[in-house]
Amino acid sequence: MPGVQILYPCDYCSVLFLIRRDRLKPGRKRYCSVPCFQADAKKCREQQRQAMVGLRLCTKCLEVKPEPEFYRREEAGSPPFRSHCKSCMRAAGRAYFAQHKAQVQRWAVSNRSKVRGYKKKYGAIHPERLRMHMAARRARIRNAPEVLPVNPLEIAIRDNWRCHICGKKVTQKTWSMDHLIPLAHGGSHIPQNIALAHFLCNARRGVGRKIPAQLRLLA
Repeated sequence: MPGVQILYPCDYCSVLFLIRRDRLKPGRKRYCSVPCFQADAKKCREQQRQAMVGLRLCTKCLEVKPEPEFYRREEAGSPPFRSHCKSCMRAAGRAYFAQHKAQVQRWAVSNRSKVRGYKKKYGAIHPERLRMHMAARRARIRNAPEVLPVNPLEIAIRDNWRCHICGKKVTQKTWSMDHLIPLAHGGSHIPQNIALAHFLCNARRGVGRKIPAQLRLLA
């Protein structure tokens, strides 16, 4: 009968209590009192919080991502990370620039000191990215037929940290990226056209190719 009461163990403290049979449904917890319900809810929230350590929810794309995928806030008293992930913020920035290109350019011209400060700060935090950006910019200025992002660390690992000119070991203090076909001769700024070299070897070799390059077979 639906109104019959039975003894049922509390899902939090396991104490037996009376409950109507028709209120028991599969997959649903039942509690003997409100404090047990509140204590179990608090326990579940704590378990979810521990499971989310190092992860955050982007409020834009609604995806759970690692904390390094979010920009940190600099304002005191604010949450440590921004609510939107880096991908969403970059997409929003590109969309805003496309819609307000002239306005952004006017602001950059009238606030050159701020722009230089932002670039200097970014370069101090991400020196490798700034180096990649400047190398690609130089290639575009020289009208390279193809320009792709080139990570110097990936090139060094690919070339086994050896100079392709002298064959000796290269360190980050002495490395440079050498274009096998120079940009001045119509070469592209792509990983297949770049090899690891000592800075001095690269400078001695020069655009005129005083020291011939040990060219690899390019795939």
